[in-house]
Amino acid sequence: MTNKKKINQIIIEDVLSFSKLSIFITILILITSVLTIYITYKTRYFINEREKIFLENDFLEHEWNNLILEKYVLGNNNRIGSLAKKNFNMNYIDYSKENIIILK
Repeated sequence: MTNKKKINQIIIEDVLSFSKLSIFITILILITSVLTIYITYKTRYFINEREKIFLENDFLEHEWNNLILEKYVLGNNNRIGSLAKKNFNMNYIDYSKENIIILK
């Protein structure tokens, strides 16, 4: 048991004394590989988020165009009403003069 312990101790001392540069480079390679994986993950995540934002922007732009069209269409009704008032002397119905007929 003591020989095995001594051998392990000798190996550890040898590695620490003569292979410091190799250990340091190995640790740097491990750190670099982990950071590369993390950066790749974050890049893909942000690209996905950007695509979602572009799709939402397209949807909102489409909705905006629909609202502008709807505003234009509703604005034309006011124009028709003003032309009817002007050309045919038509007015909106006054609710106090309105008669409701119920048929049985």
